[in-house]
Order: sequence, then structure tokens, then C-alpha cells
Amino acid sequence: MIERTFQDIQEGQLIDADRQSFLVGLGWSTGTTWEDLLRSKRVLIVGEAGTGKTYECRSQAKRLRESGQPAFFIEMAALATGDLRSLLDDEEEASLDMWLSSQSDVATFFLDSIDELKLTLGSFEQALKRLKKGIRSQLGGARIVTTTRPIPVDERLMREVLPVPQELSRKEHEETFAMIAMRQHPTRQAGSKDDDAAPEWRTVALMPLSDSQIVELARDQGVVDPETLLEDLERRNAQEFARRPQDLIELCADWRENERIRTHRNQVAANVRAKLQPRDDRPELPELSVDKAVDGASRLALAMQFTRRMTMRHSAASDIMEDEAALDPGFILSDWKLDERKALLERPLFGFASYGRMRFHHRSVAEYLAAERLRTLRDRGMPFRALKRLISAQTRNKTIVRPSKRPIAGWLALREEGIFELLRDHEPAVLLSEGDPETLSVSQRSQALHAYVERYGAGGWRGLSIPYIQIHRFASPELAQDIRQLWETGIENPEVRETLLHIIKAGRIVECADIAYGVVRDVEASTAERLIAVDALLAIEEPRLAEITADVAAPQEPWSQKVTWGIVQRLFPHNLSVAQLCQILSRLNEGRRSVDHLRYEFPSLITNAALDPTDLEALRDGLAELVSAGLRWTEAWPHITCDRPELTGALAATCAQGLERSKSDSWLHASVLALRVQPSERGNNEPHKTLHERLRDLAADDNARLFWTADSFVQSLHAIPDAWKRLAEVILHDSPVELRVDRDLYWIKEALGDRPAPLRPGPCCWRQPCECVQTPKTGGSMCWH
Repeated sequence: MIERTFQDIQEGQLIDADRQSFLVGLGWSTGTTWEDLLRSKRVLIVGEAGTGKTYECRSQAKRLRESGQPAFFIEMAALATGDLRSLLDDEEEASLDMWLSSQSDVATFFLDSIDELKLTLGSFEQALKRLKKGIRSQLGGARIVTTTRPIPVDERLMREVLPVPQELSRKEHEETFAMIAMRQHPTRQAGSKDDDAAPEWRTVALMPLSDSQIVELARDQGVVDPETLLEDLERRNAQEFARRPQDLIELCADWRENERIRTHRNQVAANVRAKLQPRDDRPELPELSVDKAVDGASRLALAMQFTRRMTMRHSAASDIMEDEAALDPGFILSDWKLDERKALLERPLFGFASYGRMRFHHRSVAEYLAAERLRTLRDRGMPFRALKRLISAQTRNKTIVRPSKRPIAGWLALREEGIFELLRDHEPAVLLSEGDPETLSVSQRSQALHAYVERYGAGGWRGLSIPYIQIHRFASPELAQDIRQLWETGIENPEVRETLLHIIKAGRIVECADIAYGVVRDVEASTAERLIAVDALLAIEEPRLAEITADVAAPQEPWSQKVTWGIVQRLFPHNLSVAQLCQILSRLNEGRRSVDHLRYEFPSLITNAALDPTDLEALRDGLAELVSAGLRWTEAWPHITCDRPELTGALAATCAQGLERSKSDSWLHASVLALRVQPSERGNNEPHKTLHERLRDLAADDNARLFWTADSFVQSLHAIPDAWKRLAEVILHDSPVELRVDRDLYWIKEALGDRPAPLRPGPCCWRQPCECVQTPKTGGSMCWH
């Protein structure tokens, strides 16, 4: 079973929670798992259809039941029309009764919106109220996990109908009573915040599949070599079609048959037919063939493109929450029966938009189907002049493509020669940015590229933007001669120059290596151009990269800080040695941006580098030498500082890896240096937190060596009184984790990864014998127990 992860969705981000690009941008490394998620009392999981929310909830309910915990999986649509007990079998009802009588256990209710089309705003609220009635007064002991689409009203209703009671549980009452009986203060008051406690309310999105999860699921689907599938997806930059489990399952079936990822156009066409197959998870009253469903979907797609309506009406609840009217399929498919229209909209090609509204699952699908409908009309006799008027207009004696019709024009150009020529002669950028450029012939791509450069190459910035995934589809080694010829004409527009460099990279065009190498060496070129050129040289595995790295490490001519850092990010560790890196770091400290790169991005670069032990030790020594430069004690906190504090995060990340392999004195000394020299400004604290965790897990002997390493380090910078050194020995011998000391011994606890709070002077405690020490400042006694 693949362990899926979740990302917290903050207020104001809910509407973006079904956009894959937004979620992928959040990353998987900081995500949370079910174990952490189920620590909260109320969880709202948002996401689009096909992401696996229902499967995950069913699996977790089963896992909890098998472990002896009460857990129930309930469909919201069923709960909206019936009471809670009527939805449970005998065993589940007995479990519910046992939980209600226990008054202390926690039961988990998974409320799944698997059939949103049967829900209205009112029935959703009714379902929540029926659950509240079914569990009576046990809201405080109920953990409720709800899946839904990203609609703000769902979260508001959840908070209103199913609040978390603010009261102490029986266990908390017992702990509070025990502490009072022992004459101790309670550690937490009712309703107070605890940094380590999970939030009571949590809104999360189920993350798309990561690359490793794609490989794992593909293997489960019978793909013999899933790594090759992933490589093909990466080469085509087509991971977006594989990050939803349902889409990946369909892709795996296609891969097993063809053993390759087909063109984008073929993928979309296959995806359309697959998602318009009759549903097998619910009965359909009318018989609706796939061909008729494709025809109906293409008619709806064309209507939505020309009316600029983003949603379609499914029921009377469609206009409750939205200002903009939805498209009524009854007007478009007037020759269809009502049941046929509903059956069409309930097939997986369409997704839930809001209560009573539907939308196409993917924008490119709607654009492709709209173009296919126009092609059908052309085959039935539609004049080309009429088609041209639909997608273009004349203004000031110029022909322009209507901005809203450019995606359709891009798809039409693949099969309609007249539309291809129209775009080539008037707006060639559309041929690169829309549709599927990979389907164009080599001759058409050559014509499109020449037209693009000739039209936009002169002058400065124009605001052009070709999506990289489209460049990836357009690029081909057969374009090498065209690129060299166009480059030699002297292109002024930086965007056009960058597009050509991207094509060299995406197509791995070895014949254009001289162009990329010359741009990297050109000090007059922009930073963006030079770094894209570096990427191109990496893609074609250019041997002259060694010359570039040697020159960056020991420059014969100046390299800008931005270019230098960009090269480090791209070439370390495979094409840039540790020694060269340390040479660069000694100079990479000018300007706020460079410091921020080292503080925020460099630790992650080290963590992901997977260095061998020799290189890791060399990096440790090089960073330690740089951090130690200007090391000094100051009276102000954090007391110990140096000339390069921005490198402490990188040193901490290096030590965190090194301690997994060795606990030598060298690694302990470097760890103390990384933790004691804190940056003067806030930065990336994750490397330091990770290193603290490594040090907390040390064995007793290693912990003692760490302590005296820290002691020697601090004494070398600041004299420590003998009385405090004696107390340190007592601390180390007893329990340094539970100790509380005053400010003068701050360094002891901080070296062990725990910021101390001062003790209050007072009478000896109940432990005997009590070893109190005299404080040098006040002369009073202070108990260390």
C-alpha cells in the first residue's frame, strides 16, 4: 500500500487545492501522513475526483478497525437521507454502542462525498446534523474526517455543526489531579495552546503521486519496467498525466499495449474515450454509446469555449452559490433525452465544480474536443471562410487570432492546413504554445520556427511565454540546422534567444553545443540565458563542462554571483567537486541574494546530493574552515558569531548525514560548531532541527564526548568559572534532558539541543541526599533536581 501524503491548506488557498500545479509546487518532503493527520479531531480533505480520497479513507477505516479502534466509513449522500444506524451493519452498530457507553475512547468517522451529484447545500448540512444526532453527546470523543471538493462553504458548515467541545478529557482531569496532589503545577491549562499538540481543525489536500509513488503503483499495475515509464514521462514532461492514481492506471494499461508514451494528442484522445466509457460503479438507466458520448461532449466543449462559461448546470442547485450562470446542456443537446444528458455528465470526463454544477476534468480536454467539433463541422460542409471568422479577426489591416480561441486554433492546425498557414503567417507563437507541436511534421516545425524568429526576433522584450512542456514537444534533433542558421542572423529579443536555447536542451541537439557553450562564456549575455545554456550542455553531456567548472572555481575572468550560484545548483556534485565548491563558497558572499541562497537553498542541495563518505568528510572540513573564519565571543546573544554565519545551515545538513555513518570526534566537533554559531537573522532552521535530532539519539559514551567537545569549544572562546564546570559534571552524570539552569549555563543545554529555563531558588526537594550548589552571583542555593 502506497503511503500517501497531505499538505495543509491555509485560508485563502482552498480554491487552489484541486490544481495539480499548485500542490506539486508545495512539494512532498514537508507533507504529513495519516498517522499525524489522525491526531486532529476534525479533518477536511479536499481534492478533485480520481485523486484517491475514497480509497484512502476506506483503507484507514479498515486499518483502525483491525487494530481494535471504532471506525466507520459513511457516504455523505446516504447520510443525507437516512440516520446513522441505518447505514451500519450489526457489527458496526455494536461497535458504535460500545463507544458511546465508554465515554473515553475515540471513534473515527470517515464521511466521504463519493457521490457529490446527489448532494445539495442543504443536504450536505443535513448529513452533518444526522451524524451529530447519531453520536449524541460524544462530539468531544469523535474524530471526523470529511472528503469534499474545494468549496469554502463546506469548511464553514463543518465548524458550525460539528464543533470540538472545549473541555478536559477524563485523562487530562486525572493528570491534573495527580500533579496537584504531588504539589506540582499543571503543565497545561484547559484550552491553552501546546506547541507539540496537533491542531483540532485541519484542512489538507491529498497530494498527487510523487515520482517514486508513480513507479511503485506502475509496478503494482503489471508494468515490467516502471523506471523506464517514468523516464519516458520525464523526457516528455508529461508527469501531469500520471500523478492521479486513476489516470496512472489508465496510462499503465496503454503502456503495456504500446510500450511507449504516445504523443500528447493521442494521449488526450485515448483519455477522452476511456473517461466516456459507461460507468461500472453505478447503474445507468439509458444506453449511451461511447461514440455518442464523444459527440455530445464535443458539442458541450465548443459551446463552453464560445460562451466562455466554465461550468455546466446539472441540477436546480447550480445557481445558489455562484454569480455567473452555468451553461445549460439542455439548450446544446436539445435532441437528447434528459436521462442521456445526465448520464453523460456523470461520466468521469466531467468533474464536480460545486453543488449542482459540473466542469470538464481538464482544460486541454475541453479545448481538444472543441477543435474536434469544428473539424466535424468542416467535414459536413462548413466553409473555411466561416471557420476563419470564428477564430480570427481583422484589425488595422492585420489578421489576429482571437485570444480566447488560440488553444482551439492550435489543435485545429494539426489537421487543417489552412489554419496552420494562418497561424504561421500571422501568429506563429500559437503553433509552439498550443495544441500538440509534436504532431506537426518536421517540415511544419521548421516553418513555424523560422516564422517565430522572423516575427519576434527583432527588438526587445515582448512578453512572450512558451510553456516548457510545449517546447519539449516541439523540440527535435532535426531542427539543428534551422537553429544554427537562425542564431547566426543575430537575434535581439532575449525571449526568442531563450526559446532556442530551451529547444537545444529539450531536444538534446548535440549539433548546437557550440551555441550553448558560447552563451555560457558570454559575459554580456543575461543570467537567464547563461543558465539555460548550462542546462543545455548538461542535457547533451558536453565534455567542455569541465572547463567551465574549473574556470568558475578559479576564475580567470569575473563571473557574476547569480551565474555562479546557478552553476553550483546545476553542477554539484556530479560535475563540480567538493574542492571546487569550497573555492567558490569562499567568494560567494557578496550581496543579500547570495547570502539568502546559501542560507535557504544550499542545505537542501547538500541533503539531496547523496555524497560518498570521502566527499562528505571533505565538505565538512571545508565548511568548518569557512564557518570558523572570524570566530569570536560577543556579549550579546547568541554570543558566538563568525564572518560566515549563513553557512551554518549547510554545515548542519552535512553533519546530519555524517552522523548516520560515524560518531567520530571530527563529526561531533563540526556539529557543535554548526549549532553554536547561529545566524544573526532568521533563516532555514530545518537543518539545525535535524542535527539536534541526530544528537539526541547518541549513546551515553558518544553523548559524553559531545558534551566535553562543546565544553572545550566554548572555553576556547569564553572563560567558564570552575564552580560552573563542577555543576556541568553533575548535570552530565544525572539527567541533562530534564535539567533547568540559569542563563550563565545556557551553553550547556543548548549544546545538547534544548533551550533551558531558569530554576527558582528554594528549599531542597524530596530527593535525598540533595546536592545544592552556590550560585556565584547571588550566593544563594539552587537545587538541580
